[in-house]
Amino acid sequence: MYQIISRHFVNTQSKKDESDLKVWINESDENKSLYEKIEYHWHSTNHRKTTIFKHDEVKNEIWKKFNRDSDILHKFKKPYQVNRYLKYAAVILLIVCSGLIVYFQTMNEVKIQIGNQLITKYNTAGRKSEIHLKDGTVINLNAESELSYYEVFSDTARVVWLDGEAFFDVAKDSTRPFYVISQDIVVQALGTSFNVSGYPEQDQLQISLTTGKVAISERKGEWLGQLVPQITLLPGQEVYYKKDTRRFSSISEFEAEKAQGWKEGVLYFHKANLKDIQIKLERWYDVDIQLIVPPENELNYTGQFKKQNLENVLTSIGFVNNFSFEINDNNVLLKFKNETYE
Repeated sequence: MYQIISRHFVNTQSKKDESDLKVWINESDENKSLYEKIEYHWHSTNHRKTTIFKHDEVKNEIWKKFNRDSDILHKFKKPYQVNRYLKYAAVILLIVCSGLIVYFQTMNEVKIQIGNQLITKYNTAGRKSEIHLKDGTVINLNAESELSYYEVFSDTARVVWLDGEAFFDVAKDSTRPFYVISQDIVVQALGTSFNVSGYPEQDQLQISLTTGKVAISERKGEWLGQLVPQITLLPGQEVYYKKDTRRFSSISEFEAEKAQGWKEGVLYFHKANLKDIQIKLERWYDVDIQLIVPPENELNYTGQFKKQNLENVLTSIGFVNNFSFEINDNNVLLKFKNETYE
């Protein structure tokens, strides 16, 4: 029952779990009161990613919260009933917290979970990598992207955190949904392949589905409990999430090479302005681009390159947009000719 309650609070319960929980709650007033109090403390607890909880600290924190709650003490007349209630509640919350509390420090510091190390993979500019998880899931991580995940997944869910862009080929496991948390959205899948692009400097996140099915939700707080899927994608579909308005775009179809071609070395631009081009080239080739003479008009460039070096790419883009360039090691200088172009 402790495990069922913990799964219930993080929204990974099965239909049987829900049925068993209802039966247990209705068995006695004591069970009902116990559940209501645990639910109250679960939702009122300030779960924060910026707090370290070691095993003893979690236990002590739970006991302190219950001891401070005079309402609990007044509901039971006999001391042994109070102690038994606190013991059960502490055990259940300890299980829930032990499986979920996360500590995030800076990029280069260790990220931990109680009894389970949180691993972080980070690619610098100009570098891509392939990551193999123990459940069989394969992840292609793009440049300037960071992926965090636990060394051992729980028995109810598989959760990873993404900053940047990655392609996920998720191993099937009907008992443990796979969650990708990227800034303000959560993508849930079972056995699926899809791409998530959510760099911090972008004004929107993009989710593109290749196979299977995914449910996408807006993130509410730090935990996965009470997720309400807002978008469901089928193969060949994609959707954007606007950060400023916190709204999803309409679902549309996409070309795999445009959305996921980066895995095969395809550099793609679609109606890109100068800032977009600059950011993508700097990330792709690990260079620093400086403008010596800026353009008179904003760029609106579309094009793609497969496994091309920087010089060839700049030559092609410069021909269309009327600029010359100079490459000095990792520094690139751009000089626009200030002629009218579209």
